[in-house]
Amino acid sequence: MAAGTSFESRKGILACKPEEFYKIISDIRNFEQFVPTDNIKGWKAESESCSFQIPPFGSAVLSISEKLPHSLIVFYGKALQDNEFTLKVNIAENGRDKSEVKLKLNALMNPMVRMMAAGAIGQFLEKLVGEMEKIDWQTRFKGR
Repeated sequence: MAAGTSFESRKGILACKPEEFYKIISDIRNFEQFVPTDNIKGWKAESESCSFQIPPFGSAVLSISEKLPHSLIVFYGKALQDNEFTLKVNIAENGRDKSEVKLKLNALMNPMVRMMAAGAIGQFLEKLVGEMEKIDWQTRFKGR
């Protein structure tokens, strides 16, 4: 039987306002900017959904399921055939012209899958936050 498992990233500090980050992350096509290419293959996206491969685990699909302007976006997905998960992107203000972001992934996994995937999921969340922190928001997404 599958049980719920949670994984959390550290808090990342972004050089943009929460409104700017929210606007960018609300379009799933922009999410590819943060995903390290060594972790996924075959990225295909529309504004509200995407699909990709996670070697060696298999395919995943993701869609936006909830939005709370400037503070939260929830993505719903399925990976590894029937494993459902949510990825919550929590956004908060952190000083003048800065944002704080924290990712939380909740997944239904059987114990074997959890054991195999736990390390990779934790590393993936940390890489996502790290990539978000590296972006020059003012230059990369100017005018969007």
